[in-house]
Amino acid sequence: MTDAPARSETVAELHAQAAREYAEAEARRRAQDHRDDAGLSARGAEDAAAR
Repeated sequence: MTDAPARSETVAELHAQAAREYAEAEARRRAQDHRDDAGLSARGAEDAAAR
């Protein structure tokens, strides 16, 4: 089984790539949440000013 180290290296690389992709997606989701929250706050302030 000379393939075992190479195979486990590949699995580790795949896990690392998946972890990076998850972290990037999570960062994008959080940034969008912040933008959404800021937009809601701005709209709320505009509505309050209009009253």
